[in-house]
Amino acid sequence: MLSTNRAFHIVLVVFAVFGVSGCTADSQLPDGVVLMKDREPDRVVLTPPKGWDCHHVTDKATVFYECKQGDKSFLESASLQVRHVFPHFLSAEGDLYDVADKFRFIFIKRRKGTSFSDLSKLPERLIGGEKAYGQTYIYVNGKERVERRVTKWLVGRSDGFWYVDLRSEYGSLVIPPELVEAVDTIHWVPVGGSPDPKSTESEGP
Repeated sequence: MLSTNRAFHIVLVVFAVFGVSGCTADSQLPDGVVLMKDREPDRVVLTPPKGWDCHHVTDKATVFYECKQGDKSFLESASLQVRHVFPHFLSAEGDLYDVADKFRFIFIKRRKGTSFSDLSKLPERLIGGEKAYGQTYIYVNGKERVERRVTKWLVGRSDGFWYVDLRSEYGSLVIPPELVEAVDTIHWVPVGGSPDPKSTESEGP
């Protein structure tokens, strides 16, 4: 969803880029705005932390990849999860989405929640060569009041929105450093393409 001012600005830019010159260069779009297409998502790959249970996921609608530590359930363990979500109202030809604006909306909504504390934005970074918007907070389990640290990154790509979620183990406020390092190795390859040889270990079924 775009704010009114940014939407007007984007319309002007799109008219200039597509309507006049016929150019389709994403580099001419406003910062944080991505042209997305309704297509099969690319395949996410990464170098998994040694000794962790990491695999691609095929039985969950939006989850593409999961890592967890030890024998505890995914919900209790320290974990990394990569999710993909198709944008709403996506036309067959594609549409423009303000990823920065969507991140601001998510941040403001979470700030109003009662299960979150110590919420703060993280500096923008690149994940797989794509701009990522991040936030970190402490999540408090509503029933047992047990805390955990959560870090979330939002990435906008031509195939939709990607979420990279890091969680500490329940009862701990420290996300394992090997999970943070794994995020640095995340990249995407076209469906049917070959991943980086260093990431072959992460290729599940």
